[in-house]
Amino acid sequence: MIDKKLIKENKKLAKNFKIILIMGYKYKNEIAHIVYKNLIKSNEKVLLLKNNGYYINKKYYKLNNNLNYEILNNILKNAKEKDVKYVIICINNSHIKNNLLKKINYNIMSICSFIGDDTKYVLKEIKKVKEVLVLNNDEKYSKIFRKKYKNVITIGNKGTYEIDRFNKTFEYEYNLYHLNTNETNLMYSKTIAIAILVYIGFDISYLI
Repeated sequence: MIDKKLIKENKKLAKNFKIILIMGYKYKNEIAHIVYKNLIKSNEKVLLLKNNGYYINKKYYKLNNNLNYEILNNILKNAKEKDVKYVIICINNSHIKNNLLKKINYNIMSICSFIGDDTKYVLKEIKKVKEVLVLNNDEKYSKIFRKKYKNVITIGNKGTYEIDRFNKTFEYEYNLYHLNTNETNLMYSKTIAIAILVYIGFDISYLI
C-alpha cells in the first residue's frame, strides 16, 4: 500500500529543487554526466540520481535496493541538507511507468527534458508540468509539441538545433561526417547536454 503521507512529504521536499529529467535516449547517462560535471564546475550544488546510486555534489552513494518512495525521500532530505539546487534524474523508464516519479515530482517539476521514443507517451501521461523542454529528432512530433509547449528542440541530421524561449533563438552546429560512430554519439550527447545547459541559463563557453 502506498504511503500517502510519504508522497506528500516527497512533493514538499522536491519543491526545493530545479529538476531535470533525462529519459528514453540510450546515451542518457552520458548526457546526464556532462550536465552534472558542468554544473559542478560552475560551483553549483547538484544531485545526480541514477539507477544504482546517486551523486550529491562530488560524493557518490550506492543504492543497495530498488528506488522506492522511502529511499527517494531520504535522498531528497540529504540533498536539502547539503543545499542542493539542481536535481538530475536519469533512471530506467520502468520507474516512470510504475508511477514512482509521476506521483512525486511531475506536478511541481520546473525543468523537464524528455528524449527519445517515450516522449509522446510521457507527455500524454503528464498533465501538470509547469515548464517543458522537449528534445526530439522527429519533425512530425516536434510540430505537434510546438503547438502545446513553448520550449521545443529539434535536433537535425547535421546537429543543428534551436531553443525557443523568450523569443530568442540559440543555435549550435557541428559536422558529423568526419566522425566515427563513438565520436558521433559523444558529440550528439554533448549537443543535447549543451541544449539543457543553455536552457537553464548557463554559460557554455567552457564546456567539458
